[in-house]
Amino acid sequence: MPIGFESLLVHAIPFLVVLSRIAGLLLTAPLLSSNIIPRRVKVLMLLSLGICVYPAIPIDTTAIPLANDVYTLAPLVIAELAIGAVIGLMASLPLHAIQLGGLMMGQQMGLGIASVVNPGSDIDGDVLGQIFYLMAMVSFVLVGGLELIVGATIETFGRVPLGGYRMDITVIELLGSLMQASIIVGLRVSMPIVVIIFLENIVVGFLMRTIPGLNILNFGFPLRILLGIGAVIGALAFIRTVTTADMDHTADAIVGWVQSLGPPLIGPSLIGGTPDG
Repeated sequence: MPIGFESLLVHAIPFLVVLSRIAGLLLTAPLLSSNIIPRRVKVLMLLSLGICVYPAIPIDTTAIPLANDVYTLAPLVIAELAIGAVIGLMASLPLHAIQLGGLMMGQQMGLGIASVVNPGSDIDGDVLGQIFYLMAMVSFVLVGGLELIVGATIETFGRVPLGGYRMDITVIELLGSLMQASIIVGLRVSMPIVVIIFLENIVVGFLMRTIPGLNILNFGFPLRILLGIGAVIGALAFIRTVTTADMDHTADAIVGWVQSLGPPLIGPSLIGGTPDG
């Protein structure tokens, strides 16, 4: 029996809403939002996930308006984008926290100028911060972060009907608390190295006062970089512990927020955490 165009057109708007929710994740999630992935690959990922998810959504849980004008669909698409974007943003905060710590370390070690004199590296920002960010991204992938955020986004389809999400103040409060925790993590990661460099500055300043002929350019700066690199190597275990704990806390926050959206409408949960009820 041939499928008419009208029967396919009925599914156009709901499918667009599904794509909007997944697109929000691809816009903010670690690695998935990176420019390293070509746009064509991102579009293919978006369509593939949408095609896989859409048949499993029960029609009776949708709240899609029948109108197809821009004024009606725009708020709907924005709300659906927000769901995926919030999950991706929460997942990216631990990575930015470790990048902030590396940025503070690099600035104190005198490596901040490297981002200016080496434009051919194709990396914007502080070199040490970028290295820490890439290390955190690798850890994020190895611990199953991508599976968690994709599964959490798909889980929202079983808890929030299409077109049924309304942004509230709890999301802003949750993001604010996670950002605050990320800043604290960045400070915790960088403080040991910052303190060591501070003590090195005091010692070098004392030597400059006692030995006026000592050249700070030939002695102070290389010593600062060597001490900083040694301190970073010595603190790698501590940095790993702090970063892992922050990622675990963020993962629990993502699971908790998704579960707070509503009770499961269909099927078992795709994410971990404490079961509802």
